[in-house]
Amino acid sequence: KEYVKTAFVEQRDISDFVEVTGSVESSHSVDIIPQVSGVLSEVHVRAGQDVKKGDLLFSIDSSSYQAALDQAKAIVDLDRVNLNYANKKVERYKGLAENEYVSESDFDGYVQTAKTSQATLDADLANLETAEINLAYCKISSSIDGKVGDILIESGNYLTQGSDNSKLTDVRAITPVLVSFNIPERTFTRIKKELSSSEVKVVTWLPDHKESFQKGNLVFVD
Repeated sequence: KEYVKTAFVEQRDISDFVEVTGSVESSHSVDIIPQVSGVLSEVHVRAGQDVKKGDLLFSIDSSSYQAALDQAKAIVDLDRVNLNYANKKVERYKGLAENEYVSESDFDGYVQTAKTSQATLDADLANLETAEINLAYCKISSSIDGKVGDILIESGNYLTQGSDNSKLTDVRAITPVLVSFNIPERTFTRIKKELSSSEVKVVTWLPDHKESFQKGNLVFVD
């Protein structure tokens, strides 16, 4: 007797799989550049260190900026005294001017002095805010979670804000990451068409470590 092996017919999806070599890139990187000039007083991180958003990276000598802030505060305090005096003088002479015990021109002068004092205070408050911002810039923190790149300038060096060579380092996001790769020309059109109508899945792994794979989605084809 002869026996023939049989099996039930099943309908299954067959995956279209293309295996290529790619390179890992950060999805987001930030150059760390000083916003004020001064001596780099301390480096708080090392190359390759993982950091969180808000972690302190570098410190710039803040003594001159602290002095500028203290001076700006003193000027604002004096402006407020002058404005208070000018406003009280207007109030004091207002009734006298209405009864013509004080000339109109003199009273107008008091009013103008009060307006000038207010304008001076407003301008000096803006200067105070600038001084506060500059002092805060002396502490340089990371704006993202990521990994610190090479430290390009060591402590003790003078930093010039806006200089072409003032970059201190960069921080590169490591979650998520992007993987770029080239695909065979014969499959390019087909994959691009598939991407326009549905998700195209991607599986990545390191060489000789296929068991440690990561899944993702194809986001861009060019």
